[in-house]
Amino acid sequence: MSDVPYTRISLVYFAYFAVVGALTPYWSLYLDHLGYTPALIGVIVSIPMLTKIIAPNIWGWVADKSGKRLLIARLGAAGSCLCFAGILLDQSTLWFVVCIAAYSFFWNAIHAQFEVVTLGYLKDKPEEYSHVRLWGSVGFIFVVVSLGLLFDFVSVKALPWFIFIFLAGIFFSTLSLPTRNDPPSTRSFSGFIDVLFTRRIIKFFLVLFLIQLTLGVYHGFFSIYMEGLGYNKSVIGLLWAAGAIAEILLFIKAPKFLKRYSLNTLLTVTLSVTLLRWVLTCWFAAYAPVIFLAQCMHAFSFGLTHVVAIEFVRREFGTGNQSQGQAFYNAVGFGAANALGSLIGGLIFEFNGQWAFMFSILVIFLSLIFHLWASKSPANL
Repeated sequence: MSDVPYTRISLVYFAYFAVVGALTPYWSLYLDHLGYTPALIGVIVSIPMLTKIIAPNIWGWVADKSGKRLLIARLGAAGSCLCFAGILLDQSTLWFVVCIAAYSFFWNAIHAQFEVVTLGYLKDKPEEYSHVRLWGSVGFIFVVVSLGLLFDFVSVKALPWFIFIFLAGIFFSTLSLPTRNDPPSTRSFSGFIDVLFTRRIIKFFLVLFLIQLTLGVYHGFFSIYMEGLGYNKSVIGLLWAAGAIAEILLFIKAPKFLKRYSLNTLLTVTLSVTLLRWVLTCWFAAYAPVIFLAQCMHAFSFGLTHVVAIEFVRREFGTGNQSQGQAFYNAVGFGAANALGSLIGGLIFEFNGQWAFMFSILVIFLSLIFHLWASKSPANL
């Protein structure tokens, strides 16, 4: 236990999710402040997610071949910080898009590789992962609440400056960690493909994709949806924080869940709770206590989903393909699915904000039906 740099690992997660805490609730409000339409906001929000389809797999392949995963995470942190700084210099639309795309390419080098680095530090105690990862949720909560209160008095136009500061924090936090390299993988890319195209893995990633698709709608438009219902920015920030606090409590209990229940059972639970969450968000969001309860369900729709996904990839891809496995998870879940959710959500939101969450209800309902049907197969999780 003593050879694991828990505090320094936790600082990286804190800084990383401080950036997420600044971007997720307030980025769409910032773009709305700049005068973009919901459809265009959906496009811009999807750029970082679209780069996740390719970039994490490039970084993952390099990491598996070199074994220098921490170095790649550091390069990603430095590159994303420098590229995002371009937004502080000029905000013309074309330059804005170029800077976001470049920032996103480097940003995608951080998370998947640092997940593998963390599991490497934890060695034979992977169940301790959630206890370290929860500090990311703490960083998210701190930033969401602080900026929500601040933006009731200061223009949301200041948002990029805060994001830049948190990006620099990621870089300096990674520098504090002792360097460790893993042996380069001797497995070929075709070996990774052989693992990937098995029935159980395809089933899992399809369900994961559909869950994250609805989270793409949520990430892109929940804040605008709430603001349209009359909630101010500080309350919106508190609602996001409620979800993150519930997520922390889930992470604390996650090791016991993983030991006691199958991944298949946990995925059934998260789909069921997520379905209820989108029903409450769609039709009862005007009632503060109800939307607060719905936000607490983020512990399942994101938190439990993420814990299950990390453990699934660890079990199924083995040590030789860990980086590519985690990268593929990022590409499918946080990339393609979130991007498509943002794009579809933006198009629907142009007509009616509530319809966007009705779409999410339909997607999760069909996902749950598919999962229950597929679970009858001998090759379940």
